[in-house]
Amino acid sequence: MANLAQCPSCGGAGDGADELAGRTLPPGVYLSATGTFDIGGAGRAAANLTLDAGGDPDAIWIFQTTPGTGTLNVGLTGPSTPAVPIQVHLVGGAQARNVFWYVPAGATIGTGSTVVGTLLSNAAITMSTTGGSTPTAVVTTLNGRAIALSAAVTMTNAVINVPAQ
Repeated sequence: MANLAQCPSCGGAGDGADELAGRTLPPGVYLSATGTFDIGGAGRAAANLTLDAGGDPDAIWIFQTTPGTGTLNVGLTGPSTPAVPIQVHLVGGAQARNVFWYVPAGATIGTGSTVVGTLLSNAAITMSTTGGSTPTAVVTTLNGRAIALSAAVTMTNAVINVPAQ
């Protein structure tokens, strides 16, 4: 297991130990040093996250935040702030079915963002694009699954594409 500080060659936007924006990560287990993972967001650099399997279609990523209080925040959702869409890219044979996010205190996926993997939480998971309506609304996408054990999964102008097994 490693935290992001132990991966100096992974790049990054420089906005803290658990900022995933701008990084290219090899397969592995990543523990949050601060308790929360961010990919862009309020006061942070807007850049995508790339997961590189290096040619191994069975490569696995596990992102684990602090038990009880850890969250995942991706991009921004308006209307009080402008939308900052963030993408999680899979390269080198990486597959969405092999990416796991343990975020017990919830996740917020912002306007127009695309995230991959299985989100597992005790609290709410929100995937939201505020304002607008189909077919012109910007869509927020999860290529994976969202599992909230004791709260709701809320989707506004959002799509979930369940990966093939």
